[in-house]
Amino acid sequence: MNNQPQFDVFLAHNSLDKPLVKTIANKLKRRGLKVWIDEEQIPPGRPFQDVIQQAIQNVKSAAIFIGLTGLGKWQILELRSLISRFVDADIPVIPVLLPGVERIPEDFPFLQQLNWVSFGTGIDNDEALDKLASGISQQQRIHPHEIEQKSLELGTQSVAKDLPPVGNKLISVPPTKAFEIFFSYAHEDEKQLVQLEKQLRLLERQGVITTWHNRKIGAGKESKNERDAHLNTASVILLLVSVNFINSVDCWNVEVPRAMQRHEAKEARVIPIILDFVDWKSAPFGKLKHLPNGDKPIKGRNREQAFWSVAKGIREAVEELAENR
Repeated sequence: MNNQPQFDVFLAHNSLDKPLVKTIANKLKRRGLKVWIDEEQIPPGRPFQDVIQQAIQNVKSAAIFIGLTGLGKWQILELRSLISRFVDADIPVIPVLLPGVERIPEDFPFLQQLNWVSFGTGIDNDEALDKLASGISQQQRIHPHEIEQKSLELGTQSVAKDLPPVGNKLISVPPTKAFEIFFSYAHEDEKQLVQLEKQLRLLERQGVITTWHNRKIGAGKESKNERDAHLNTASVILLLVSVNFINSVDCWNVEVPRAMQRHEAKEARVIPIILDFVDWKSAPFGKLKHLPNGDKPIKGRNREQAFWSVAKGIREAVEELAENR
């Protein structure tokens, strides 16, 4: 008897969200993944609950879809069964936020510990689909610039002499000692994060920096431990300050206090990046040098010029760290 799971992923969803879930299921199938979805696998006349319990023993991972209608009663039953089986077996349980949903319901603290996949911008979000497929297959998608970074890390210090200058000088940093930059941000500000990261890509390609934020956590993996590990070792911590940031429990209660502890101990450089109009001067980081320079946040400026100015300031901070290393 073959005891190997026959399906790559179990799709747990509220029946009211079925049209959206079926669309995602079909996209996953086109990528060669075997999908378990109730209407295709439950024969007529079979007790729904019995089939669900049996199916859960026969899958490699589970995607928990959360829509605007919340979790259905059968979905809650599925979730409890999945957790009891998967939590100790290191089998991924992947929360998936459907369009219109911004966060995981507070009623499910276990799911809040996992890195989720968000289709917040629409069901045709290819990046979200890539992340979901990677989480199911437990393969981290690698971007071209990350391949280049790995190549640099395998090289020697002589790589630096062939790099183009940054600004008016070359930062000659051994590839294995690149400065890690940690992004602390509210997930509502993800677009600004992406734009800033693009502006920093040259330094990353040159092996001067590496970057980390919670979008780099594999789907279904516990985010807290990995987040804390990078927060405790990063050389530079960027606080992407906005109304969303101030209202984020994780940013305000966890990341900001630890960042300031490390800054005051001179273990890391903390730089507030002011994204929009918000009262932040009385915050714990209110006396730190911020970017962009001046009183206007990025939102009150030409967007491209503002992010370029911020990246320039970050580059200067890294140059100073390199000189003092």
